[in-house]
Amino acid sequence: TVVAEENLAVSGTINVADKSTISIPAQTTVNYSGGNMIINAYTLTMAGDGTFSNAANSPIVLAVKESVLDLAGNGTVTGAIQLDGCTLKASGSPTISGNITQSDDATIEVSSNQTLSYSGASLSLGGNKLTIIGGGNFNNSNPLKMGDADSLLVLEGISTVKDVKA
Repeated sequence: TVVAEENLAVSGTINVADKSTISIPAQTTVNYSGGNMIINAYTLTMAGDGTFSNAANSPIVLAVKESVLDLAGNGTVTGAIQLDGCTLKASGSPTISGNITQSDDATIEVSSNQTLSYSGASLSLGGNKLTIIGGGNFNNSNPLKMGDADSLLVLEGISTVKDVKA
């Protein structure tokens, strides 16, 4: 567990090598510019109500099916998240203002009574499957785009998805 008790700049690469937690309290920002933060077959939990601000060239990459990014607080991720066959979980009510991209089948899980707010660019499924599960709400500002004949959007128990464009 890493606890950012004050604003912090990280310019070196963060390697997730086991189940890990980054805790960012309210009114605290972690600025990350260390390149791709790759989560392989592990779970990275981002807890707290602060901000994880990853630079444009430093996306969070959920690289394999077993990769999990759990946004456990009400914080904000301002940079890119790349879904490569994985799970993006909102066990809190976080905000993602950076762009989410998808290049393999993926799952977004929003826990009951929670809301994942996404204000980045439209998420294009490409020729992939996106499963949105849980009892919570996915509040997307821009539509989910199903622009490929192989695009598949599966909604299992999710309360609300704001906008889909097929």
